[in-house]
Amino acid sequence: MNVMHNYEVNITKSFLVVGDTHTLAFKNKILNYPDYKLNIKTDVLSINGLKTDNIVINGSLRPEFFNFLKEHTIVDNKGFPVAMTEDIDSYRKHYLVRQPFDTQVILFYCGDNDIKDTLKILKNDSQIKEKLNQIFTNIVNNYLEVIDNFRQLLGQTLKIFIHDICPPTADDNDFLNANGFLVDKEVRAYAYNLFNKILHDKSEEYEVNMISAYNSLIDSSNGLLKINCEFDGFHANDTYVNESLGRITKLWMMYRIAERSGRYYNWYRDVYWKPGDTDETNPYKSCIPLSQVGISNIFKIFNRNEVETIIKSIDQYKDQLLYGTMRRDYSTLPPEHKWNTTTEVKIGKISKTGIQLIYDKFFNTDLYEKIKNLLGANFSLVNVRPTYSEVNNKEGTGPQRLHVDMCPPALFRALVYLVDVGEGDGAFEYVPIGGNKETTKVYGSAGDLFLFDADVLEHRATPPINKPRIALDLIILAQPKNLSNVVTSVPGTGWPVDPYQFELSSHAITSNHDRRWFSEYPKIIAKNSNVSTRL
Repeated sequence: MNVMHNYEVNITKSFLVVGDTHTLAFKNKILNYPDYKLNIKTDVLSINGLKTDNIVINGSLRPEFFNFLKEHTIVDNKGFPVAMTEDIDSYRKHYLVRQPFDTQVILFYCGDNDIKDTLKILKNDSQIKEKLNQIFTNIVNNYLEVIDNFRQLLGQTLKIFIHDICPPTADDNDFLNANGFLVDKEVRAYAYNLFNKILHDKSEEYEVNMISAYNSLIDSSNGLLKINCEFDGFHANDTYVNESLGRITKLWMMYRIAERSGRYYNWYRDVYWKPGDTDETNPYKSCIPLSQVGISNIFKIFNRNEVETIIKSIDQYKDQLLYGTMRRDYSTLPPEHKWNTTTEVKIGKISKTGIQLIYDKFFNTDLYEKIKNLLGANFSLVNVRPTYSEVNNKEGTGPQRLHVDMCPPALFRALVYLVDVGEGDGAFEYVPIGGNKETTKVYGSAGDLFLFDADVLEHRATPPINKPRIALDLIILAQPKNLSNVVTSVPGTGWPVDPYQFELSSHAITSNHDRRWFSEYPKIIAKNSNVSTRL
């Protein structure tokens, strides 16, 4: 299958929302991010009476939820993640209906019915406040264990969020009519605040992203739902929804794992696992020399004349977003333009003359074996991006902020300085592995190369204050032995989003002269994933 995707057009991204009737506030919402040519819309599954203990029934997802996941091509008919399915038709459907970098997002909104049931049981208990802490702790622990199990099965292709719980109405009659019982306003406020606090604390323990709107919904005078936030005397209206969706969008952009899909994990295993290997016998990145140290030594790869040839082959330096594509590198930064990039750091285009020189240097000299030894595998340069950093002192913004990249498995970064870089010249700076936050700067001469694992090193480009810094930003992907070597340049993207569907751009050099990196359609084998059971 040869599917082409045009990233120049607007992309519509669906966020799935699953929970009790409070999720109805999220129905039919659309957010637009014009700088990213991105629309966010919601698709809601609202289940009346849903509680944390009946998301799973008799060891399986309740049917409405399971069918919801199938509808959105997250699981196949057998319950396997579609990105890893053996059912090639399911996989094709999954790929055709979603952008390849479109990691699915799902928001759980559950817990209100658990709180109400607890209050109903304890409504006449004089020790109600003292008992709530232990009861709610047990409920939240069980809830997050369900979420964690769900994440273990689908977390490679799914980004999971939970939402805190809307405070109840301050009107006694409305509360009584909605629930069939009454407890004091003070107890109601205490209970919901306590539940959300426990949910927040436990979400950090379970490393689940929690979206909170509670503080914006409560009346500070009584800790209950603001009158102007009520919908029907029980549910909140949609005043908080855009804020919640905006936070999810930021986190999705920050910790995007589309590149970490099951296909990328399968790719990593194809490259690094031997027959019979498991996560226990071959732990993640344990066999990759570069990942153990974080950064390589400096290699002198280009002489002065070659550097000048490369510089002359570069043109059209401009802001990242002006290329009309979503930014998929520096992915620990929020999506706002002012934070995600700086106008002082430009991205250029490189001609085939420059790409050919890079190809010859990397694949027709002893440099290939040196890098191969660092990565423990063959490799290709799946993107070469010239960068031009103007003189500035904007510490802490864009790529000049310490960050990690959350790169896909088997993907690594490298820089080639095209100017001499000393103190004040925009040196690469990083925190060594095992360090105490003391940073190290990498100085070098024009033509110097170094590699680093952007997942294990906090790093940044320091702002140049003496002169502009010109460099090549290289995206390196380890690959199986049977693939041709490739050098390609695509200014608007950090790395390909799916190695199994990787299309060679017009600015690519390869020995096989094929538009595709490889032509055989892969069979995705479920047993090669972490999935050991069905949903």
